Amino acid sequence: MSFAQYYNEHHIAPAPWLYWHDANEIILATPSDTNINIEVRKSDGSYLATLTAKEGMPAVYRPTGNFRDFNRHTLNTKITGPEFI
Repeated sequence: MSFAQYYNEHHIAPAPWLYWHDANEIILATPSDTNINIEVRKSDGSYLATLTAKEGMPAVYRPTGNFRDFNRHTLNTKITGPEFI
């Protein structure tokens, strides 16, 4: 679990799998009792979605795409750029 409520921008690090399919889900929560807007972007700045969350009502983002249609990253190689912002 990660807490980023005191930041304007939060990066989710690259992983050995690709994020851009429906086998992944990101849940964003906040302690704010008023709605906050959340923009989800790829590391290259490409816009993915705008979500809304507030205390007790987290935002959920699930990328589109089918898991079996995506390749995995090669093991033991440096990965650059596939994270979320």
